[in-house]
Amino acid sequence: MILLPNIKFRPHQLDMYKQFKKLRKKLLDDYKSGKIDAGMTTTVCSLHRRAGKDIFAFSLMVKEAFDNPGLYMITLPTIKQAKKIYFDGVLHDGRRVLDIIPKELVIKVDRKEGIITMKTKNGSVSTIMFTNNDYNTLVGTAVKGMILSEFAVAPSRILDYMSQAIKGELGWVIVISTPRGKANAFYKLYKAQENNPYGMTQMLDITQTVKENGRPIFTWEDILKDIEAGLIQDEETAQQEYMCNWDGSNSNSFYKVQLKVLEESGRDVDGFFDPNERIYISIDYGVSDKCVLTVGQYHKATRQIHILEIYNNNYQELQHYIDYIKRREFEEKWRDIVIVSPHDGDRKNMISFETIDDILRKHFKVHSLKVIPDKIEGIEMVRKNLINCHFRLGTQDMLDHLKTYQKTFNKQTNEFTEVPIHNESSNFADSFRYLIRGIEELEIQNRQITSQSYAQPIRRAYVQFPRKKSFRY
Repeated sequence: MILLPNIKFRPHQLDMYKQFKKLRKKLLDDYKSGKIDAGMTTTVCSLHRRAGKDIFAFSLMVKEAFDNPGLYMITLPTIKQAKKIYFDGVLHDGRRVLDIIPKELVIKVDRKEGIITMKTKNGSVSTIMFTNNDYNTLVGTAVKGMILSEFAVAPSRILDYMSQAIKGELGWVIVISTPRGKANAFYKLYKAQENNPYGMTQMLDITQTVKENGRPIFTWEDILKDIEAGLIQDEETAQQEYMCNWDGSNSNSFYKVQLKVLEESGRDVDGFFDPNERIYISIDYGVSDKCVLTVGQYHKATRQIHILEIYNNNYQELQHYIDYIKRREFEEKWRDIVIVSPHDGDRKNMISFETIDDILRKHFKVHSLKVIPDKIEGIEMVRKNLINCHFRLGTQDMLDHLKTYQKTFNKQTNEFTEVPIHNESSNFADSFRYLIRGIEELEIQNRQITSQSYAQPIRRAYVQFPRKKSFRY
């Protein structure tokens, strides 16, 4: 007789398992009664390092795959990481992680492709696939269950593409990670479960978990000793990794000091709109990449910068953002709008031969920024002005992303460089930096706007191509 799961759960894991089964029963009962036609359960776990989250989730998946034939997926940031945990990993009792699947159930283990095929209790077959977070390779598959591991560093849109495939199977998703600040999909998904009838969360730090023998996995004294020994970078990192602090580790953040001053002074929530001042809107435009608009004002009387609004989107044409600005201009009664355009705003569209700035100038005044050879110069400008910024309620997203705008770690030199990590936070930080540069140049340095007003004619140079010669035979 096969009994699953075949590992001894720790107390916090057993509690989660019971809650998971209860939530699954609620979903299936609602489906049978006709309350829903499709759906999935969502379990979001924020757990400290070495809490056994991957092993627990895998054990649960094996049990589900045995009971319900179908396709199951486990995603991690890289395939290499997945193979290291599941194909090469060893449990505390000396068994391999793969031994969580009883040998008599294993049909085939394909390490190269990252696929395990196993028997089910009714004689059918289930497949467990290990993959990375590239959602483009996952679209189109019907999935019974999915584990998203280290979701705080995963592409934010993976569930956008996979959720319908899981709902159609009345499936489930387990999302597990250690916190990495609030500027990511993991935090937003965790908070969203408050309003999800088929969702549940679990957050446990080292004071709330124990081993199978009842002893703590870690104590805070253990962590402090590791900090002193240089094994953990600093206490901020320890708070993030072992105490599940959502504020994250800002030790390698470019704006760590300035953001701390902002929060302590209350300037992270006291920004306001002055109807007599000009509106500045920076745009970091990209069709496939995230486009972020940052709206702000410079209040001359107090010499303060007030951040009023943040808007972001993906896969939209420039006209979408023009329409958004015009709608907000009407709703908020904005006056004298100046668009701050990055240095690459003069690149031409190969179809219309118009640049981004050309299109924007038809509707607004545009100030085009020049190239700064060293991005650090722009970052220093932000640092200088950030302590004079006031953020309006509703712009918390920008503050969260500025906190996680961090330096790249060089593994060879074992130190942080001055090169920013390119991720979602860098898109927000770039837009914010453009806004600060625009205000610095036009208000503080009293430069002239680099473009004509949209009310004036726009001159363009067109290239006349020679006619093709025709030949007669």
